[in-house]
Amino acid sequence: MTTSQTIQPVADPVAPRPSFWGPGQSVAVVIPCRNEERSIGKVVEDFRRALPGALIVVVDNASTDATALRASEAGATVLHESRRGKGFAVVRGFRATRDADFVVLVDGDDTYPAESVHALLDGLRAGADMTIGTRLTSWEDGAYRPGHTFGNRLFIALVRVLFGVQTRDLFSGYRAFTQRFLMLSPLIAQGFELEAELSMQALAGSFVVTILSVGFALLGAISMIGGLLLSSLGRRSQQLAALILRQ
Repeated sequence: MTTSQTIQPVADPVAPRPSFWGPGQSVAVVIPCRNEERSIGKVVEDFRRALPGALIVVVDNASTDATALRASEAGATVLHESRRGKGFAVVRGFRATRDADFVVLVDGDDTYPAESVHALLDGLRAGADMTIGTRLTSWEDGAYRPGHTFGNRLFIALVRVLFGVQTRDLFSGYRAFTQRFLMLSPLIAQGFELEAELSMQALAGSFVVTILSVGFALLGAISMIGGLLLSSLGRRSQQLAALILRQ
């Protein structure tokens, strides 16, 4: 499924230059996380295996555990963002990977399959500005809470009514972007509303967005419960209103 929509971030170099995905196309993976010492090592290893030589950047968002150490041991470049909030961590990562042609964003709790990254990157190579790995059409039983799914779909219904856009998952934490998209879409979100802002900016900017179905790992999902609670329908409604007013 492909739709036209909008998104973009900022930049600030750090770490080694990303390796190449295809002829002349470099790829970097940004993994924002806080207190994910149990899963971050596996996530880094999985993406290093899926994208050999790619720049893997873990942004440690003021963790109080061994997240940074585990990420470094697994081979990632580790950056530190002291301001709490996923949005701050993601912007820090985007700034550090501005030399990459394509940037992949994924959560550090092992909820998304690294092997699906090739489909996301192929979507960019085919002309999309942003690709989104959606969990709404392919997830393991029990991995995605019914209440969360309902809230996501209700929020998406509002977007369809207001913008006439057929999209399935505005809140996925698994995405890939062209550098052009990131440079044209400055982010202001500080927390978990980041995904909503990325999706809404894509809509407003008429960027090409491709949505792909990916798996959703049960074991990783268990650690997401706290984060999912932050994404209540009430908060999402506030996000939508704020983004609409900004347009």
